[in-house]
Amino acid sequence: MTKSPLPKTNHPPNKSSHVAAPQPVSGLGIASMILGIISFTGPGLILGIPAIIMAAIDLKKNTASRGFALTGLITGIISTVISLLIIALVIFFSVWAYNHPEDFDEYYQESPQTEQHFKSSEL
Repeated sequence: MTKSPLPKTNHPPNKSSHVAAPQPVSGLGIASMILGIISFTGPGLILGIPAIIMAAIDLKKNTASRGFALTGLITGIISTVISLLIIALVIFFSVWAYNHPEDFDEYYQESPQTEQHFKSSEL
């Protein structure tokens, strides 16, 4: 009698395999990731906010696309925050420049050449 290389178990042989079915991958998670990554190329607010919303919806559903949704959520938040900071800086410097025009006088001093150019173009 030959010995089996496998150890004996007290469990009866399993006739049906109980392999868990894979969870479906949600399109929201993938779309969120794509929008989040593209939002870094410029339109942070336009694409970042939908990426955040789609990721939040997908994360609540607990689908297999959790990694995609997290990527979309993180990139969407980062690009939205960066875009808001840039907008705030542009508004701040625009208001500051409007209220302090004397700081720019040295850049707008007229030279004799520009005066001659304007006089010749008026004729």
